[in-house]
Amino acid sequence: MVAGCEEDGTHSLLTIGSGTQSIRGPKRWHDRCSSGAKLEDAVIHALAIAVDAIPYDNVPRSRWPLASVPLPRHERLDFLRGMLARLDDATPAGQTYMMTKILPLLRREALDPTARFKSQQLDLIMRSLDELEHETSRISPNAVAFDRTAQILVDVFALA
Repeated sequence: MVAGCEEDGTHSLLTIGSGTQSIRGPKRWHDRCSSGAKLEDAVIHALAIAVDAIPYDNVPRSRWPLASVPLPRHERLDFLRGMLARLDDATPAGQTYMMTKILPLLRREALDPTARFKSQQLDLIMRSLDELEHETSRISPNAVAFDRTAQILVDVFALA
């Protein structure tokens, strides 16, 4: 593929076997071409123009986005158990990172409408989640205390 910049602001795009196409690009590309840019820059500009010319409908994309496929409750809890099991092996920075990732997942399980908790149970769960959030927000969080409380919560969620 060879590209060039014309005086009228069009960029010619020569492709093998299909002839030459002239595409009018934004003025900023033509200004850069006319200011002494190299041939490689012209090729990059022509490629950018060609990519912009591709209709979005032709771009392959996933039929089902990942977020639209909900996992069953037992698989979500198994995922949480796996993350908690790996918490011991992580570095202190990794433990903090994992705790900040685990906490929203625990909150999601606590607020799951399919789980039927009594109001006293829900108050206790929310208090435990607040303790976990406090532990996570500390400068040096205690991973053992976090793990113990989170394991208990996951077991409670499994019984619901």
